[in-house]
Amino acid sequence: MNSQGAISSGHPTTTQAGVTALNAGGNAVDAAISALLTACVVEPLLTGLSGAGMALVRFADRVETCDMFANMPGLGKPEHRPKMREVTLDFGPKKQVFHVGPASVGVPGVPDGIIRLHRMYGTLPFWKLAESAIYSARNGFPIVDGQPQVFRILEPIIRSTPRLWDLISIDNRLPDIGDTLTNPDLANVIEMFCQREAIFAQRSTISRQVLKTLGPQTRLSADDFDHYESASTPAVEIRYRDAKLWLPGPPSIAGALLAADLDFLSQHTTMPQPTSFEFATLILETMRRSHIHGNVDELRRVYEPQFVKGFVRRGNAGHTTHISTVDCQGNAVAVTTSLGESCGIVADGTGIILNNFLGEADVNPKEIQIQPGSRLLTMCCPIIVQRQGRIDVLGSSGSNRIRSALLHTLVGLIDYGKSMEDAVRSPRIHSQDNEISFETMGRTSRVCDEIARLGPEARRFTDWNMFFGGVNGVTVNLNGGQMSGAGDIRRACAYRATNRTD
Repeated sequence: MNSQGAISSGHPTTTQAGVTALNAGGNAVDAAISALLTACVVEPLLTGLSGAGMALVRFADRVETCDMFANMPGLGKPEHRPKMREVTLDFGPKKQVFHVGPASVGVPGVPDGIIRLHRMYGTLPFWKLAESAIYSARNGFPIVDGQPQVFRILEPIIRSTPRLWDLISIDNRLPDIGDTLTNPDLANVIEMFCQREAIFAQRSTISRQVLKTLGPQTRLSADDFDHYESASTPAVEIRYRDAKLWLPGPPSIAGALLAADLDFLSQHTTMPQPTSFEFATLILETMRRSHIHGNVDELRRVYEPQFVKGFVRRGNAGHTTHISTVDCQGNAVAVTTSLGESCGIVADGTGIILNNFLGEADVNPKEIQIQPGSRLLTMCCPIIVQRQGRIDVLGSSGSNRIRSALLHTLVGLIDYGKSMEDAVRSPRIHSQDNEISFETMGRTSRVCDEIARLGPEARRFTDWNMFFGGVNGVTVNLNGGQMSGAGDIRRACAYRATNRTD
C-alpha cells in the first residue's frame, strides 16, 4: 500500500494522533511528537511529562540520537540522601522489586526533548500537534486491552497515595476495558506547554508545584530543573549480516548490549530453527556473554563516547512505551520513553504523575555513584535498520527486557526474513541474574521442558505477558513506498498506515 506514513505505538489513541499529524501534511517527526504528547495522557504510569527517554531520528538520510533521558538530581543539596520505599510488583510467574516515593524522583527530560525535536525537524505548529493530547485529557480516553493488566501490576503504587488513586480509579476500583479516564489538570498543563514551552524551567509554576508536592524527602531541586538540557548526539552505527543498524549510545546500556549480542551472533553463519531448544540456548548464551550489571568497571565506562565499540570488541557485551513513525520520504523516528513505574505521586494541580527513576536498579545501579547533574543510565533503545532498500523502525518497552525483546525481533527480521508482525510475535526468552523466563507459545512441550531444565529458576509464561516488553515497529520500502508494521500483542499496541488519499 502506498502511504503517506505509518505509525505503531502503545495505544490506539496514540497511534491516531500520529496519523492525524501525517494527514495534516506533517512528517515522521511531527507524527512522533503528536503521538508522544498523546501517550503522556492516554498511557498513564508508562510515560508522561515527568518522564524521560531516547529517540533516534532519520532525516534526509542522516541518523542521530535525541537524548532526553533523566539526570541524577541533587544539585544544590549533594549531601541530601532521603530513603525510598520498597515495593514488589507481581508479573505472574515473576516478581520484581522497585523503590518509590519522593526520594525516587529523577529530573524529567521528555518536555525538553519534545521541544528539541520540534525545533530541529517539525513542520506543523506545536499547538496543532498537541490538540489530540489536550482533547484526550479533557474529554476522556478509552481503556483498551492490555491496560487493565498494567493497572493490576502497578496497583501497590497506584494505592500508595490518595491523589494517584483518585486520578486512576473509577468508582473506587481499577479501570477496566471500556472505561474512560480524564485528566483535566494535565490538559491545562499541555496548553501551557504550547504557550511557554519550558514547563519545567526553574521558576515555572509547574516546577514549583512539583517541588512543593514532593516536600523535603526528595533530592530534586530548582537547580536540577534549571540545569537540565536534552542533547543531540551521533547515533552508533553497526552492521549485522546484510543490514546497517543505528543504535543509541550513552546513556543507553541496551545499545551497547545489543551491539555486542549481534556481534556474537554474526559468528554463527547458520541459525537454528527459531522455536527450537538450540535457538533458545544460543540466545541465552548470547545474553550471558554480554552481561554488564554488577561489573563496576564496565558501568563506569558507559559514559565514554567510544564505549559501545570497545565493549563489542571485548566480547562482553519498567515500565516504558515506544513509538515508531515513518513517512513517504523515508524520514523515521523511533522514540522510547518511561516513567519507570512512577513514584506514586501526582504533582498538585497539574495531573502530572512523577517518575521513580532513582528506584530502578538498571537506571540507578548501586555499583556506581552517579553525580548530580549527570545522566542516569537507561535500557531505552530505539533502533533504525536499513537493508535491501527498506527501513525498519522499532523499539520496545519493558525495563531490562527491552534488550531481549529487541534481540528476538531483530533476529526475526534479519536472519529469518520475517515481516515486522511475525518478528514481533515470536516467542521470547530472557535471562537475568541466572534466572530464565520464557514464553511457551510456538514451542513444543518437549522444548519447553528442555529449557526449564536449564536452571532452577526457569519460569514459564503460557500466555502473552507484558513482562517481555512491547515492541512497536514500522517498515517502509524506499523504492515503492509500501509500508507495514506491527504493535505488540503483549501490550495495548496499535499500528496504522495512512493512505495518501485520506
